[in-house]
Amino acid sequence: MQTDSGMIALFIVGGAFLLFTLIIALMYNSLVRLRNLIKESWSDVDTELKRRHDLIPNLVSAVRGYMKYESSVLERITQLRSMAQTSKPGEELAKMENEITGGLRQIFAVVEKYPELKSSTQVADLQRELVRTEDRIQAARRFFNGNVRD
Repeated sequence: MQTDSGMIALFIVGGAFLLFTLIIALMYNSLVRLRNLIKESWSDVDTELKRRHDLIPNLVSAVRGYMKYESSVLERITQLRSMAQTSKPGEELAKMENEITGGLRQIFAVVEKYPELKSSTQVADLQRELVRTEDRIQAARRFFNGNVRD
């Protein structure tokens, strides 16, 4: 009789250990899956930022002739773009990207001042592409933030 209760206790301890191990394994797998999802969602943000970086030189060259007085804005955006392309993700990159966004808003405001520039199909197409890209950047950032929150 003593042996039966010892075996039962051994099965209970073994079962508890097995259950604990299973829970740890499932938690680990879940954390790895979330980490990979976060990396994937950041790559979506990064892809859209690169797309914006590729569009900026085209916009700058299209409006350069009209923006003689605002050339410092064009130079600053070009400089920030170069720095952002070589930066690693982090606060510094986020600050540069915010400055790029502000500079693009200034360029769009200048485009509104010049009717012949506003009516240029090249500039209009670039503006539309940049606005779409900005929207996709925001969507990718929301997706990334949601994954990080999870």
